[in-house]
Amino acid sequence: MAPKATVFKVQVQISDLHHHNDESCRLTLARHLAETDARIARCR
Repeated sequence: MAPKATVFKVQVQISDLHHHNDESCRLTLARHLAETDARIARCR
């Protein structure tokens, strides 16, 4: 049996105090076996 991808469930909260706006969203990310944790954490 082949190993499976690693699944990460995260919640992101963003606040804009200048405009009095708050947002929260939940994300599900899957890391392929060939990817590193550093690549998942990198922002583009």
